Amino acid sequence: MNFKELIKKYKDNTATKEEIKIVEDEIEKLKLLNEYIDESFDLDLKSDLDLDSKTCEDNTQIINKIRKDIRKRNNKVILGSVAIVMLILITLQTIVSPYLNKLYYDPNETTINEYSKDLTILMDNYTRLHHAASVGSTISADNTGIGKYSLAVRRWNTFTGKIEYYYGNINKGILSIDDAFWSSIPLNVFVHGSYPSYEMSEERINREISKLKNAPSYTTVKAYLSFDEDLTMEELSGLSQDYRIAWVGIRNSQKHQQVLPLIGFEPSGTGFLFIENNEKYPYYTLALEANEKLTGEMYEKHFKSLLNFQIDHGDTLRNLNDRFIHKEYYEEVLSYVNEYGIKSYGIVIQDRPERILELIEIEEICGIHITDIQLSLPY
Repeated sequence: MNFKELIKKYKDNTATKEEIKIVEDEIEKLKLLNEYIDESFDLDLKSDLDLDSKTCEDNTQIINKIRKDIRKRNNKVILGSVAIVMLILITLQTIVSPYLNKLYYDPNETTINEYSKDLTILMDNYTRLHHAASVGSTISADNTGIGKYSLAVRRWNTFTGKIEYYYGNINKGILSIDDAFWSSIPLNVFVHGSYPSYEMSEERINREISKLKNAPSYTTVKAYLSFDEDLTMEELSGLSQDYRIAWVGIRNSQKHQQVLPLIGFEPSGTGFLFIENNEKYPYYTLALEANEKLTGEMYEKHFKSLLNFQIDHGDTLRNLNDRFIHKEYYEEVLSYVNEYGIKSYGIVIQDRPERILELIEIEEICGIHITDIQLSLPY
């Protein structure tokens, strides 16, 4: 039996007494040999390092100096790395990022008017055409990354007299915004505003008139009034001098056709004044001199200017979000009004109940749709 087999039996507790003694004797020898080797190595090491105290001190100083130099070198490497990173970040922030931003749409550009953001004018124009009783859309846009902007749109609700906020973002030329922003005029509020006509029964008209008669005089009523026959802009201008009309619906096709969405304009000139636009688009802003009255001709030029502005610039909105209306729609509307004239099938009025009742008696009204009543007057 060899020693390997003997060790195995020793570990398995199957060895005889004689075999156990042999293994343990060998283990004892090994311990003595290890002690001897350790003592011999220690002596050699001491003899090699048998230096005087001054030499030890010198060696300590040398080691400390080496350590200090290493620390300095490491610090320089770290500081250099930090400086490089900072330089890269500054370069990205001041040079690269602005350059890359120019590859995408910038909502803060002012190429149309010197003092107004392009997107503010575009949104305001769109609002006036398609959102009754809302004017003055303004945009706040903060750059949050390359081609990215956080967006806040403010619109003035002319009925409540309050600012409404809509939030969204632009990411590399794509606009996302609150769904509430897209709410527009319902089709069934005007009798002849769309096809087929939304006929309103005499019974329902009488119910709406009864609401007006019972409403306190200190309230303001918002109502959609439909004319039995379309009004010209000259006829409408006479009404706008006496009543608080918030929006004028303009016929954009023949009565037997359906061209959506509804379109119109705000007739009082309320909201922001973009006087610079008047040079290219006559009466784009209905800014009045003292005691100057708005005429039907002014309204016609104003509405056509809103259309032409949208034709010239509306593709920008369409590229941002395809829920905006395409340019061809405005071209079709402009073509129609050039051929058949600018006429209104109905208005949105915001006035005292007795004033609305008075208007109903003057004009032939085929539809009344009251949407809101409030206690305080917004004017």
